[in-house]
Amino acid sequence: MVDLTLAKQHIRVTHDDEDELIQQYINSATVDVEGISGQLLARRIVTQQFAEFTDWLPLDWAPDPEDIIVSYFDSDGVPQEISDARAVRNRLFPADKWPTIEANSVIEVSYIAGWESEPVDLVDAVLVLVSGKYDNREGGYGDAIKIAEAICGHRRAIQV
Repeated sequence: MVDLTLAKQHIRVTHDDEDELIQQYINSATVDVEGISGQLLARRIVTQQFAEFTDWLPLDWAPDPEDIIVSYFDSDGVPQEISDARAVRNRLFPADKWPTIEANSVIEVSYIAGWESEPVDLVDAVLVLVSGKYDNREGGYGDAIKIAEAICGHRRAIQV
């Protein structure tokens, strides 16, 4: 996570009067960069929901998904968990085959993903957005968004 000190250095702020505002910009820019790149800047638990099992389930967040648990209700309405599904890049495959589920059941996939140490390009993208938000407080920081997309857009996993 980009810290307040680094962000203030980047935007050349030496006073503490706007620390709360700058921290808000850091938080917002981090969410933006995660959305652009599809990668979490810090490791944490994420959950996705699906309406049905397909050949594979897309994992929206990277990198390095681990501790994957698939929860669902079987055809008898009994809650079940699968812990041996395997992730290959951004796709989740069953160890053997997906089970039959109860009609209108929701499949929930929980896993841990994200960077242990943020890549410098993603940090740069956050700093560019913080600067854009700080310099253009009324909005209109579209150029900063374009730059952030150029910096980290290549990291976005393409669903095929």
